[in-house]
This record gives sequence, C-alpha cells and structure tokens, in this order.
Amino acid sequence: MPVLLYRRLRYGYSFRRIKLTQGKYAKVDPERYFRLNRYKWHISGKPGALYAVRCVWDKVEKKTKSIKMHRQILKIKDKLFVDSFRKQLEYEKGQNKDIIQI
Repeated sequence: MPVLLYRRLRYGYSFRRIKLTQGKYAKVDPERYFRLNRYKWHISGKPGALYAVRCVWDKVEKKTKSIKMHRQILKIKDKLFVDSFRKQLEYEKGQNKDIIQI
C-alpha cells in the first residue's frame, strides 16, 4: 500500500515527513513537501516549544538569519506576529493561526 494512502486511512489525512535534527520529523502537506525539503532543517527552542528552523546568510547584515518553517509556509514577513492556539473543542483538531501586524 502506498505510504500517502496508508497515512490517509490511518490518520485521516495524508502527509510527508521532513527529517529534522535530534531524530525528529516535521509533518507537511504533500504539496509543500518538495519545496520545503530542499533545505536542511533543524530543531530550535525548548521542550514544549520546538520549532523547525533553517539558516540563511544575510548579505546585507552579514550574519546568519533563522527562518522558521511555519513562517515560510504561511509566507509571513519578519515584522508580523503569529499567534497560534489550539481550540479545546474535540471537533477542531487543527491549529488556528492569527496574523497581527505590529
């Protein structure tokens, strides 16, 4: 059985996994997988608040800049704040994201 079909039947949706550091994986939509998997991602943060992050060289500031995967997926600029929270109702199992400009 193909992996994406198995995951759709087992978990209710299909996803691809992107390998991170520390033996962790990030689940992403199959449509976004090839665009995101081009980069090397690592884990950043503290337990309970882990993020998938990649680093790029900023030619203007001449230093390394971190880009978080969720910000790249949502195409959020640096000056915007992302607040994610989970609904406590059982039927809403996804995360809700609000974009607020500072």
